[in-house]
Amino acid sequence: IATWTAELVAEKKAAAADQAERDRQLERLEQKSTICNTVVGVGVLVTTTFWLVKQRLQTTAQGMLRVLDRFDFMHTTWANATVQAATTTQLFKLIFRQRNQKLLVHDDTADDHRSVPAVLHALLQTYSRNRGLDDMDLEDAAHVFHDVAATAIQNGARRYFDQKATFWFPERQQFFAFQLKKRVFRAWRGRAQQLHHQRMLVYRKFIAWRHHVVLAARYREMYRICFWPLYVWKRYVQFVLLSRSKSMFLRLVFHTYVQLRILRGWRRYGTVELVLSFYPNNLDDSCAESTKMLSIDSTLY
Repeated sequence: IATWTAELVAEKKAAAADQAERDRQLERLEQKSTICNTVVGVGVLVTTTFWLVKQRLQTTAQGMLRVLDRFDFMHTTWANATVQAATTTQLFKLIFRQRNQKLLVHDDTADDHRSVPAVLHALLQTYSRNRGLDDMDLEDAAHVFHDVAATAIQNGARRYFDQKATFWFPERQQFFAFQLKKRVFRAWRGRAQQLHHQRMLVYRKFIAWRHHVVLAARYREMYRICFWPLYVWKRYVQFVLLSRSKSMFLRLVFHTYVQLRILRGWRRYGTVELVLSFYPNNLDDSCAESTKMLSIDSTLY
């Protein structure tokens, strides 16, 4: 943990130094730019300035760019380390202006003044400004630049593998495994609570409904097997009893109807006999009177 804390503090310091250097470069560009009155905004100003510088270097430093592109770094070596150090020092004195930048050797990629873009930019600026590199050979300058690039690549790879080695420390991996286990168990806890809620509050209703449906099916089956014959027999008995009562009622109705017919016939006969007894000599009057009485009798009954 102390190692990780130290690495974090070092990274914060490096980031702060990078930000401070970028701020200083931005301030210098703002002071040297000739388009400050026409461009609004610091971001647009920096972008436009770098674009102008890049366009100017592409046109005025084509010779140096051509030498860098054609340099065969695979089959070119220094005579000895002394010549390499002297040539590197001479080139840095030529392309860098500040005294603290002249004597530094490119051993750390964290320093922006010794990064590959910074060295390339300074080299092209010097070549474009002086129309060359004074008495220094362009091949030697290209060789020094490729040494700088190779050192930067080696330092970057070394830092990468150092970070990987630090990353795979057993203690650090144990810490990561513990954090992963915590995240997994937190996610599992939420899912387990959700399942428990469903099981206690949702699935219970479905289970009760299923039990009710099963009991209803069993009841219907038992009724169909055991009580359906009794139900059919009951319907038949009710039908027989109702039919018997209907037949008895119709028989009584028929007897009453016959009696009424007989009584009505006797009444008509008595009426005719009564009229004839009152009008024995006048047949027309007796017929009219009997018809009148029969009509009255029919309206009454």
